[in-house]
Amino acid sequence: MKKFEELTIEELKQVFNNNEKLQDNVLQAAQDDICYFINEYMNCFNRGTLEYNIGYPGNYMTIKNSYDFIQGLKELQKDYCYLSEDSEKNIKYCDHLMNRHNNLPFDDYINAGRLENRINGIIIELKNDFLKSLVDEYNYYYDTKKLCDYFVEVYADNMPHGFYINDDFILYQHIEYEKCYK
Repeated sequence: MKKFEELTIEELKQVFNNNEKLQDNVLQAAQDDICYFINEYMNCFNRGTLEYNIGYPGNYMTIKNSYDFIQGLKELQKDYCYLSEDSEKNIKYCDHLMNRHNNLPFDDYINAGRLENRINGIIIELKNDFLKSLVDEYNYYYDTKKLCDYFVEVYADNMPHGFYINDDFILYQHIEYEKCYK
């Protein structure tokens, strides 16, 4: 038997690969971490701006307010630099077009229609890029190698003491408890 704290990186990888329940726990922890970050990203948007679902049963995003969506993406970029440079350029361009649209004369229907079409096209593109980034991040750890890396780099450091492995790299935990008979 060998104490968990004494394992090398290669031994940690073998422990991960030989323990299905551990893999399930690590995947749950990774998904919890990702859900936390997705929630933080979504805090950049005003309430009611988006309706979305990432993961089961399906991925979708509905924009309820285009202006607030663009403002939320600007905030997301400022705080997290989450989207690509191309998306950042599109955000700035769309914001510029929205400002132009708002400053058009009331009776300029032709330019208003053109601007609205261009704005809507950019918003759809930004929505798709944002949704794809979120889904890719959510699904990232379903790759076993990436999940194993997460185990070695993050999860293993946070495991409590009392774990050990046998020669087959099966993980065990020594649990002590008191029993009260009052």
